[in-house]
Amino acid sequence: MPYTAGQTVTAGTLNDSVTAVIARAYRSTNSSGTTTEVGVVRLDDTPITAGRLYRVYTNSVGVDSSVANDGVRLNLRYTTDGTTPTTSSTVLTISQTIQTNIAAAEYVVVDATYTPASNETLSVLLTVSRATGSGTVLATGGSGAPGPIELYIEDMGDDPGDTGTEL
Repeated sequence: MPYTAGQTVTAGTLNDSVTAVIARAYRSTNSSGTTTEVGVVRLDDTPITAGRLYRVYTNSVGVDSSVANDGVRLNLRYTTDGTTPTTSSTVLTISQTIQTNIAAAEYVVVDATYTPASNETLSVLLTVSRATGSGTVLATGGSGAPGPIELYIEDMGDDPGDTGTEL
């Protein structure tokens, strides 16, 4: 929010304009291998406020398959009613890649925004699934390179609404 010269800024107004990570999950091990879909890491019961814009995202996460040319997908699933999200919860967004070489993981970022119409309790689950192919897939994490799997919820401030133009 822009401020003008001479405007009185209160702590509440300033706090409302600051973006901040409000929840973070960290996993330093690989997920379980799957031929369907499994949970990787979860953030539970994060209170969010109506009219604010939230960003839900990961760092660059390695995904791997036991078979070349498999499609590997990371899903962000969520609930807003206080229940724990599962692999059958609503999908917020996905990110997908083709595992072209089984000797090297592919890396993807999952990133979405969410604006609640009322105050809610947001819980988010990052899952990995095989989208196409026949191999066993997983998300890779470690304490060294390539690093852990991280999931964030960021409060980006008041939602300005759709201010863009479709072309």
